[in-house]
Amino acid sequence: MKNICQKLNFAKLTSKKGISLIVLIITIIVVIILAVTIILTINKNNTLSSAKEAVFRQDIATMKEELEIYKANMKYNDKNPETLNADKKSDPSVQEIITSMPNKYANILKIEDGKLVYIGKNKDEYLIAKDMGLIPEGTLIDDDIFEELKPFITEWTVEDGDSITLPIWGKCNFKVDYGDGTGEYKVTSASDKNRIHTYEKAGTYTVKMTGKCELINFLTGNTVSRNKITRLVQWGDLGCKRYSFYDCANLGGTIPEPSKNSFINVTEAYDIFSGCSSLTGSIPENLFKGASKITSFGLSWGAGTFAYCKNLTGSIPEKLFEDCVNATDFCFTFYGCSGLTGKIPSNLFKNCTKATKFSGSHWNNTGGGVFEKCTGITEIGDELFSNNSLATDFTAVFKGCTGITKIPENLFRNCSSATDFAYAFSDCSGLTEKIPSKLFVDSPNVTTFTHLFDGCNSLDSIGEGLFENKDKVTDFSFAFSNCSLIREVPGNIFKNCESVTTFSNTFRNCTSLAYIPSGLFDSSINVTDFSGTFQYCSKIESVPKDLFRYNTKVTTFGDSGAWYGAFLGCTNLKEIPEDIFKYNTEVTDFTLTFFGCNNLAKIPDLSNNTKVVDIRAMFEGCNNLTGKAYPLWDNSVITQFGKCFRYCSKLSNYSDIPDDWK
Repeated sequence: MKNICQKLNFAKLTSKKGISLIVLIITIIVVIILAVTIILTINKNNTLSSAKEAVFRQDIATMKEELEIYKANMKYNDKNPETLNADKKSDPSVQEIITSMPNKYANILKIEDGKLVYIGKNKDEYLIAKDMGLIPEGTLIDDDIFEELKPFITEWTVEDGDSITLPIWGKCNFKVDYGDGTGEYKVTSASDKNRIHTYEKAGTYTVKMTGKCELINFLTGNTVSRNKITRLVQWGDLGCKRYSFYDCANLGGTIPEPSKNSFINVTEAYDIFSGCSSLTGSIPENLFKGASKITSFGLSWGAGTFAYCKNLTGSIPEKLFEDCVNATDFCFTFYGCSGLTGKIPSNLFKNCTKATKFSGSHWNNTGGGVFEKCTGITEIGDELFSNNSLATDFTAVFKGCTGITKIPENLFRNCSSATDFAYAFSDCSGLTEKIPSKLFVDSPNVTTFTHLFDGCNSLDSIGEGLFENKDKVTDFSFAFSNCSLIREVPGNIFKNCESVTTFSNTFRNCTSLAYIPSGLFDSSINVTDFSGTFQYCSKIESVPKDLFRYNTKVTTFGDSGAWYGAFLGCTNLKEIPEDIFKYNTEVTDFTLTFFGCNNLAKIPDLSNNTKVVDIRAMFEGCNNLTGKAYPLWDNSVITQFGKCFRYCSKLSNYSDIPDDWK
C-alpha cells in the first residue's frame, strides 16, 4: 500500500513538473519572439547594427590608409595628390587606386581632390562617413537622405482672428500645416483657398509647407501678409525658382543654411531679402551653394539680394557666389548693409565671369552700387573684379563706403569692357592713401567718370596719369569735387583724353589746391563746358598761361541756373593771363565765372569772345579789380548782363558802366 501511495505521489509530482516545464518553454518562446521583434524594429530604424557599423568603420579606415599610401607614391613621383579624382568609371577607377575596395563600396565612395568622399544615400552610413571625414567641409546636407529637411518652414506672428496668405506664385502642389492643430491642407494652385488661413488666437505659429511650389513671392504674389512673417526657419525643398521676402520688415532671426536641393532650381535672387531690415547675424557662406542657375542678384530699379539689410553682421563670405557661374547682375546686392564689416574677399566674384553689372546706373539719385553705403567695410580685396572682363557698369560701386582707406591698384584689372565709373568712390570720406596711377589702366572703353571721387574729403594725393589715354571719356564733371585735402593735380592726369566734353565742377571745393598745372586741358580739344571747374578753390592764386588754349569748342564757363562759375569763390585768385579766353571764340556763357574773386586785380580781354550772350554776375564781388573794363555793354549780342560788374568800383571807367550792368 505504501509503495502504491508513493508511486501515485510521484506520478502527481511528475505531472506537475511536466506542466511547469511546458509553461517555462512557452514563456521562453514568447520572450524570444519579443526580442526578435524588438531587434527587427531597431534594425528597421537603424540599418547598421553595431557589428555592421564596426565593420563599416574598419573598412573605411583600411581604404583611407591605402589611399594615403597611393598619394605618398604620387608625391614621391612629383605629382600633386590634391589633384587626384576618381570614381567607379574613371581611368584609373577608384578600385584601381584602392585595390582592396569591394564593389559595394565603389558605388558609394569616390576620390575628390585626393580625399575619400561618401556619395551614398544611406542615412546611417552618411552619419558615420561624416564622423570619419568623408563629407567635404561646406557640403550641404542632403535632403534626399534626411527627409525632415524637405519642408519649407516659416514662423508667423498674428493677433486674434488674423489671417495670413501664403506668398505663393506659379505652379503649386503641396501640403501645409499652419501649426495651430487644425491639421494639413492641400494646396494645388496659387489661387487655392487653402493658401489663406485664419487663426483663432494670437501667437507665433510655425507653418510647414511640404511638396512643390514654383515661387515664394512677397514682391508681387502677396503684400498683405509681409508684416506678419517673422522668421525663416528652414529652406526645405520646394523646387522653387525664386524666393522673395521683399520688404518683409519684421522678418527677424538669422538666415538659415540651405539643404542640398533648396537652391538648385533658383534662377533669380535679386529680392530674396531686399528690405528685410530686421534680419540679424551673418550671411551663411553656403547660402548659394549649388545655385548655378541664378542670373541676377539685383535689379536696377532698387532691389538687391541683401539691400537695406542694415542689421546683418560679420564679413562677406569669400565663397558666397562660388557656384553662381551664370550670374550677370550684382547691382544693389549689398546696398545699405551698414552692419557688414571687415574685408571684401578678393575671390568673391572670381567664378562670376558672366557678370556685366555691378550697379543700377544712377537710379533714383543713387547708383545702386553692389557695395554702396556699406559703411562698416574697411578693406577691398586686391583684384576683386579681375575675372569680370564683361562688366560694363561700376557706377557707385563703393559710394558711401566711409570705412575704406585704400584702393587696391589692381582692383579693376582686366575690366576691359567697363564704360561707367560714375560715383564709384563718391563720399568715401575715409580714403586717405594715394589713388593708384594704374587704377583704370585696363579699362580703355570708359565714357564717364562723373562724381568719381566726389566727397572724398580725406584724400590728399592723386597718382600720375590716372586717366591717361582714356580717349573715350566724355564726362569728368564733379570728379574730384569736395576733395578738400587735395593739394596738387598731376599735369598729365588728362593726357590724351580728347573726347571729353565737360569738366563742370571737376575740382569744385578743392580748398587745399593751390596750383593749376600748365597744359592740364591741352588734350581735351572737344570740351564745351568749364562751368564750376575750380569753384571755391580758395587757395589758388594764379592761372597758368594758355590754360584753355586748345579748348576752342568751349561754350560755357558758367551756369546761372545751377550757380556754377569756373573760378567762382576763388578768393585768393590774384592774377589771370589777360588773353586767357583768346582762343575760346565759341563761348556764349560767362555767367558767374569770377564771382566773389575779391583779390583779382585785372580784368581779362574778352574782345575775341563775340558770341557771348550771358555774362551775368561774371565779376560780381571782384572789388579789387583795377584798370579799364572792356566796353562789353556796347555788344548787342549780350542779352543777359545783370550785376556783371557789381561792387567793381575800383575800375577806372566804373562810372561809364551802365547801371543795369552793376
